[in-house]
Amino acid sequence: MEGASKKQKRRMAAMAKQIKDKQKSMTFRKYLFVQPNSSWPRPPAKFLTMEVLRTNPNGSKVLTFKKSPEYEVLQKEFKAV
Repeated sequence: MEGASKKQKRRMAAMAKQIKDKQKSMTFRKYLFVQPNSSWPRPPAKFLTMEVLRTNPNGSKVLTFKKSPEYEVLQKEFKAV
């Protein structure tokens, strides 16, 4: 930042803070309710996916969750306990 004006330095510091805050919030969103134990197995990548239901005239998309058969089996086992 050498040679940058005070205004540029402030803007760069603000941008760095925004990036740091965004990275922090992304971490919290990944596990909103429960932090998984390190000994728990990781779920397969295609366990729970999202699928486009429709695209609106303004370009926005409506999505739905698509559950794999393995997910459904695990969900039934979980509810049985």
